[in-house]
Amino acid sequence: MIAAVTLAFIGIAALFDLRAPAANISVAEVRVSPVAYENPLLGIPSNYPEVSDESAAGRVAALADDPEVLARVRRRLGDEVPAGYPLEDHVVVGAAPGPLAGSVHVAARDGDIRRTQAVANAVAEELAAVATARERARLARLVDALRDERRRLRRGADDDDAVTRLTLAEFDRAISRLEAVRRTRRPATIVDRADLGEREKTVVPHVVPGSVLGLSLGLLAAFFLDAIARRPRAPERLAAAAGLPLLGLVPSAPRSRGPAYEHLAGQAAWLAGRPGPVTLVVASAEPSAGKSTLALGLAQAAARSGGRTCLVECDLHRPVLAERLGSGGPGLAEWVAGAAQAEEVVRRIPGPAGTELAVVAAGRHEPGKGEVLSGEAFTAALASLRSGHDLVILDAPPLLAVSDALALLAHADALVLCARAGQTAVDELEAVRTTLGRLPRPLPAALVVTNAGRRVPVAVPAGVAGEPRPGEA
Repeated sequence: MIAAVTLAFIGIAALFDLRAPAANISVAEVRVSPVAYENPLLGIPSNYPEVSDESAAGRVAALADDPEVLARVRRRLGDEVPAGYPLEDHVVVGAAPGPLAGSVHVAARDGDIRRTQAVANAVAEELAAVATARERARLARLVDALRDERRRLRRGADDDDAVTRLTLAEFDRAISRLEAVRRTRRPATIVDRADLGEREKTVVPHVVPGSVLGLSLGLLAAFFLDAIARRPRAPERLAAAAGLPLLGLVPSAPRSRGPAYEHLAGQAAWLAGRPGPVTLVVASAEPSAGKSTLALGLAQAAARSGGRTCLVECDLHRPVLAERLGSGGPGLAEWVAGAAQAEEVVRRIPGPAGTELAVVAAGRHEPGKGEVLSGEAFTAALASLRSGHDLVILDAPPLLAVSDALALLAHADALVLCARAGQTAVDELEAVRTTLGRLPRPLPAALVVTNAGRRVPVAVPAGVAGEPRPGEA
């Protein structure tokens, strides 16, 4: 997926570049040679110290960023470029490093080959003119400084003094030399004018961003597909990961859950494969899979069918039954701890046609007070409930999250494992499958998928209906 998306975006970017019009590149070269001035006189300060050729070339190249210089280039070009022509986007100016130090290269790029040549030459000419004008202005200031110093010296000295006459003569020679240099030297000259240039078509500006964008989207798509693959919505894939037959579905639509629970209650009744009181454990691999809702729905459906049914909330860490049924008071934790009697804990909820559902809520469990579900008191409480009911449904904690969850399986005649479509991960179901395979005795089990998005429960596969196969788990 990553490679396919990346290559697709590279291909699109390359196609876009290949269809783009080719550009022309013209290059002009300006040679920068700063004037070397040796001041033989003391007391004449120079505010313009000597610089290297490389440094001088860098200063000249920086002139290309000056708006005033660019405005002069536009005036020099005149009608050769349209109004508002963005010189900054078509010209690159840089000082050459290393052995070519002292050279400034002006490269122009445009679709019009003659305009490219004109722009490169105009920028080079303006850089040379501005650099020369500034260097000559520097020399003129030096000449003015020498003349001021000569006048000051002459006013305060005797004209007949030999030293004064020699000093004045030296001033005159220095002034004449600097004047000659200022008039004749060109500190910046064009050594290579731009020709018509070469046509160029480059794919770098679009292929590189296209590659980065394609790689990024490919990674996102791969992670998204991997997340979907790890948390499938198909009930058949969840059942295959758990290694269990698919007992049925609980639709996501609330109005469709009633028939689904009726169907599942009828199928769960024979899952244990034996007559008499049946203890059915409803569990899930992880929290929030809908197992408490499933356990309550199965218990209510079984009670409506006329069977003596009791629902026991064994998820002491995340109890929800008391709030949903609007009942308070002590629960399973207080009963096992000896703080409450069975009559105080077991609540009877009336149903249609004289039916009723017995409910034991979790109660208030204090962490650190010992394991409630693995002691003899819980075994005795469960035996008491089994003696008075045909079906006891245990709402178990998540099998992979709570340490005492597996203790309930020792009391179970059958297990209904709950998985939520689009949320339960395949590796979680595989971990549960491994755990069930290590039980000391085979436990009949089947899978129910919640939030399945279907309105009608699925038919039970032929391998599930009837007696479970020995060792099926």
